[in-house]
Amino acid sequence: MTINPLPDLCLVPTGCYESCKPDTLHAPQDPNYSYQWIKDGVPVAAPEGIADFLIVDMSATYNVMVTNNITGCDDTSG
Repeated sequence: MTINPLPDLCLVPTGCYESCKPDTLHAPQDPNYSYQWIKDGVPVAAPEGIADFLIVDMSATYNVMVTNNITGCDDTSG
């Protein structure tokens, strides 16, 4: 049995923030990762929703699910 690590989401901010609009959220960058941004519990449509960053201009709860395409392991921020 092999235990693979989850993608490292420690760099994704959590909690409440006030920022200038628009703002850019970043996920950990890795060529082996794929991404799905989630806004208020709903996946953001492609192509914006599957990039390693998301430009936001409205207040909402944002999360990102990151999948390691080699191991199949995924994790969601928040």
